[in-house]
Amino acid sequence: FEQAYNAHQNASALDWESADFYYMLSLIYLNQQRLVICIEFIQKALSYFKDNFYYHRAIECYIVLSVAQHFFMIFHNLGSILAQRGDWEKAIEHYIESMTLSDEAEVKLMSIISIVQEFSKQGNANKVIEWAQKGIQISLDEENPDLQLYHHHLNIYISKYSDYLNFEQIILKAIQFFKNTNDYIYIYKYYTFLAEYFYENNKYKNAAKYYSAANEYLFLINNYSSWEDL
Repeated sequence: FEQAYNAHQNASALDWESADFYYMLSLIYLNQQRLVICIEFIQKALSYFKDNFYYHRAIECYIVLSVAQHFFMIFHNLGSILAQRGDWEKAIEHYIESMTLSDEAEVKLMSIISIVQEFSKQGNANKVIEWAQKGIQISLDEENPDLQLYHHHLNIYISKYSDYLNFEQIILKAIQFFKNTNDYIYIYKYYTFLAEYFYENNKYKNAAKYYSAANEYLFLINNYSSWEDL
């Protein structure tokens, strides 16, 4: 296919012929699950068909693009199923495969979070920190505000597996972020995590404070207005 592409580049093809060639190449790469290069070629074809009002061909391109961009979810979902069954090693393999099928930062971060969670369940501190740092680097490189939530999640894991360094400060910063986005589930999760940390370290006053804060958000998650609704 690479030879065909190089030959095409050296030929005097018309624009519509090039677009059609790129479309066919994208189908071949899609079939081989080489999704990054598939997306590259289908976008070239789409650009021509859309700009020149070949709407039927443009729709065909959009279909291929949609399949390619969401193919990673098949591997990610398979990873989730395997994780639920306790087959964490194969789950991680599928999450890694999902990462390789996309060049989008958020897709990679979704998979990295899942990988970190699986290594955390196994208590593998080195792997948790290694993958969490990879994720944080991706989130920093992109400079995309929408990726901040991944940064907070991963920072918490790094702190936990680094002898709880600045643990309370990092979690409270994450909680404030999730308060700003009204993400009650993560607020509840991390208040509970913080409460358990203090309880296990015999700091019962702080534990009680954060358990109480967690319960407030449990009410909000379930739309409870009083204890009678529980």
